[in-house]
Amino acid sequence: FCPDTPVTRAQMAVFLLKSKHGVSYTPPAATGVFTDVPVGYWADKWIEQLAAEGITGG
Repeated sequence: FCPDTPVTRAQMAVFLLKSKHGVSYTPPAATGVFTDVPVGYWADKWIEQLAAEGITGG
């Protein structure tokens, strides 16, 4: 825990989805929806799922 370190958008995607679905939640695999989030990026599936649920626009 680093209270003085900024939270990234990717980290926030994980926080929001785990808050909504529970700590054991894992989203489905990424499909490459966003050109600036390559499949294989550590948070790719989290970012795509956040958009799929309408929580963010991308």
